[in-house]
Formats: sequence, structure tokens, C-alpha cells
Amino acid sequence: MKKQNSVSVYHPNKRDAFFLARFRFTAFCGLLALLLLGLLFTVTFSVMNRLLDARVNTELTSALTAAKRGESQVLAGGECLLISETPMGTIAENCSQYQSQMMPEMLTHISGSTGSFRLDGHTYCYKAETLPGRRIVAVYDATSDGEWLSTFQKTLYIGFFAGVLMVLLAAWMYSNHVIKPTKEALNKQRELIANASHELKTPLTVLSANLSLLSSEPNSTVKENEQWLTAANAQIARMNTLVYDMLELCKLEGGSNTYASRAETDVTSVIEGAVLCMEAGCFEKGIALTTDTEPVVFSTNKEGVEKLIFILLDNAMKYTPAGGRIHVELKKKKRGATIAVSNTGAGLTEEQRKRIFDRFYKAERQEGEGAPSYGLGLSIAKELCKQLGGSIDCSSVLGQGVTFTVTLSD
Repeated sequence: MKKQNSVSVYHPNKRDAFFLARFRFTAFCGLLALLLLGLLFTVTFSVMNRLLDARVNTELTSALTAAKRGESQVLAGGECLLISETPMGTIAENCSQYQSQMMPEMLTHISGSTGSFRLDGHTYCYKAETLPGRRIVAVYDATSDGEWLSTFQKTLYIGFFAGVLMVLLAAWMYSNHVIKPTKEALNKQRELIANASHELKTPLTVLSANLSLLSSEPNSTVKENEQWLTAANAQIARMNTLVYDMLELCKLEGGSNTYASRAETDVTSVIEGAVLCMEAGCFEKGIALTTDTEPVVFSTNKEGVEKLIFILLDNAMKYTPAGGRIHVELKKKKRGATIAVSNTGAGLTEEQRKRIFDRFYKAERQEGEGAPSYGLGLSIAKELCKQLGGSIDCSSVLGQGVTFTVTLSD
């Protein structure tokens, strides 16, 4: 039988509901980042601007206070100059040669008690006080402070846009991570419907044909139509098996706690009982069924372990040709057990091994191997192992056989 490829349903490049959901989530995060980062950077710039204003005001006030007390300036030359206007003339202290030359022009820009002005590419802040017989003005060169504040503002702008861009990128990537499980679940649901429809098509066609034959001979007896009724019953049994397996898989994947309860279980007896039930089928096919078990008792779900073993044995029987061998091995661990079910046969390629637990995946059969399946058994086994708190792995040597290893923990 040819292997059946899974149905590809979801196309990530399409601008569907998932794309729109990601776009809206990213846009919302970008807008939120725009508002929050904008508010943060505005407040930061405002606070820094006020700190610089307070620093300049402190320098000017200190210079005026020192002048009123007759104390000498201790500031670096040219940073904060002091101008004294008296009837006898104007005197400048703590000024550079350049500022001394520009002082007449400075005085033309000074009006009122406080303020600022620009002159020859420099920014100056001033504060003036009128005393008996003179007027003193402290002038602070705030050019470097202004340049620093401008650089700081540009840095904030760059940080703002870079921050918004990073939030947009992170939101877009995170939205894909969040939506991925939903996307996979929807894709699995669509695949399940598509594959189930495909599998049901044949038995429904056979049933329809058999019923048409029966209706074409209304006077015939049940005995005369025995072959058609037998065929119809066989197809109904196939559909029942498919529906049951699909319901079981959906329950397990949906988080059903059917096999979550635990109790002290004699796993050895469970496995030996399952092997005993399968011996007749193996004998009919000419398959040797052997076991190698150790006494193992630990806390697990008996029904889940039993169902798991039956699935693995049934799968082994289907893929073991006449004259082949199935071997079941049970080994005790420190906490739990390891169960290995191996069978001789054609084995699996690496690609087949990677996909063997996919729903509705069916590996190619060799001549002489058992009846066809729906490809749900191993998917159910994988979900069963999760509920039992264990794991399942598949190893194979092409041309020799396959081994499924289950690890269960207490």
C-alpha cells in the first residue's frame, strides 16, 4: 500500500485571519509603545531641561551673591562673567578676552532682571540686580549646555524610534509564537476532517453499492444476499473503528484526564495478559511472539498501559510478514519501567521514522504484511504516553525491523 501524505491546509503566506490577528496585535503594541515611550522621553527631556535651568540659575545667583558680598569669583574664567554698571563706567569681571570685546553688544541685549539671548553663535543667560549706586549683571555662557541638551534630545529621538521599532519587531515575532499553537490546532482539525473524509469515502461507496444491489432485488432472501450484507457489515465495522479512534485521539489531544489516575499496577501481568490475547492472531499469521519481562510494579494507570501495549502489538502484527518475529521486552528502572516492542520486517526510512507518529500517516507495506490501517494507532499511543507521564520513541534498521520504546515513570 502506498504511503499517504498528510493534507497541507494552512499556507502561512496568505493574508488570512492569522495574519490580520498578528498585524492588529503588532499595531496595538506599536501604538502602546509610541504612547509610553513618547511620554517617558518627554518627561526625561523635560526633567533634564529643568535640571540644566536650575544649574544655570544657581550659577547666576551665586555670582550675584558673591558680587554683593564683595567676594572674588571662583568660577572658571569665561563661564560666568560679572558686569558692574556704575556712573563711573562699566566693569567686567571673570571674563575672557572675547567676552570683554563683545560686552557692549551684550549690554544691548540685556533688559529686565532675567533672560537669555544669542550673540555670535553663543547662547547667554543673565540675571541682573540693581543696588544703590550700581547695577550688577551676571552672564552665563550656556552654549555648551545647550549643545549637550540638543545632543541629548537627538539621542532620545533615536532611542524613541529604535524602541518603537524593536517593540514592533518583538510583537510581530511574539504574535507568531502565540498564534502558532492555535494555527497548528486548526491545521490539525482541518487535516483530521480532510483525512477522515478520505478514509470514509471508500466504505461509504461500498455501502451505497451494496444497498443499491439489495434494493434492485426486493424479492430476494437474506441468504441470497448474504455476501452483500457481509460486505456492508465489514464496511460498517471499518467506519466504527475509524470513528472510535478519532474520538479517542481527540479526547487525548484535548486534555482529557481519562488515564490520569494512578494506582499500584503489576505492569508485568498487564503485558503478559496482552501478549496472551495476541498469540492466536500471531499464530494464524505464522509470526513468532516472544517476551522477556522482569517483575515490575509501580504507580501508573493500568487501563492506559494495557491500551498502549495492545496498540503497539497490533501495529507490530500489521507490519510483520509471515515467518517474522515480534519481541516484547520489559525492564525495570529506578522509578518506572522501559517497554520495548520490536518486530522484524522491512523497517523504516529516516523520513518515515520521523513521521511515524503523525495522524493518518501510513508507511508503505511490503507483500505479506497485514491488513491496512487508518494510521491513528501510533498517534493515540503517543498521546497515551503523555498522559501516563512517559515518552515513546521509534528506532529502525532498514530491511531488519522496527522497535518502539516506551519509557514510563512512577
